[in-house]
Amino acid sequence: MPNQYVIRSAQRTLEVLLAFTQAPHRFGLADLQRITSFEKNQLFRSLKTLEAAGFLTPDGEGRYQVTELARSLARTEPTSPKGAARAARERTRAGARPRYERRKTVAAD
Repeated sequence: MPNQYVIRSAQRTLEVLLAFTQAPHRFGLADLQRITSFEKNQLFRSLKTLEAAGFLTPDGEGRYQVTELARSLARTEPTSPKGAARAARERTRAGARPRYERRKTVAAD
């Protein structure tokens, strides 16, 4: 039974993005049709959506490839939402710590 809260077009677009995890990591419309079995119109719209969002870029030869933004998301650890929130808090604390230490030193003088 389909989940009533899932946006099917968004899910398909993410499936198109996930296709780029396969070698050779650069695909044209026909390649993606074979991989995903989506209709040409859906693929075209998904590619343009991912391009507009900064995840894909055309290579000038009729194919698309992932951008540095997409690669940086792939390298980001941890991948769970809780882990990502914890990592963000740690980065914030690490960035705030020197300022706090400076205030503490100034107050002691």
